[in-house]
Amino acid sequence: MQLAQIAKIVSCVAPIDTAGVARQGARINMAKYDRVAFIISIGVTDAAVQTITVSRASGTLVAGTAIDFHYRAATTGAPLVSVLDGVFTLTPAATGLVVTHNVDDDKVYIIEVKASELLVRADQYVGVNFSNTATVCMVSCVAVCFWPRYAADADVMPDPTAA
Repeated sequence: MQLAQIAKIVSCVAPIDTAGVARQGARINMAKYDRVAFIISIGVTDAAVQTITVSRASGTLVAGTAIDFHYRAATTGAPLVSVLDGVFTLTPAATGLVVTHNVDDDKVYIIEVKASELLVRADQYVGVNFSNTATVCMVSCVAVCFWPRYAADADVMPDPTAA
């Protein structure tokens, strides 16, 4: 089986310096997929913090409501190498995941969300948000949407960002 038969890849946030500006990543329509894994790469951060939250929404351009989520973080490795920890950590919606200067530079996080975790049926879209109080913080986010609800050939897999 090929990756293209079970998953769709979406660039949610192209590599960007959030530079003190909140960024909302692309929203994934969970009515089309069973689960999504957001792969977040944090580059260098300045002397402040970056907060990552996950929200559910009723559409692709709606900010939505923050939800609790589980993530795995990269362990320390050689320069330019990240090995993900096997332990999932629960993050409350109220606080989000706080990325700290000099502690979390050059880390990779994976946030996984299952469609069954979205308790409000109307809010079928899910996405990550970045809020940054730093002057410099390089981030990027790619979503891997797994197990389409309706099987299809790889070239006609459902668009996870469309209604």
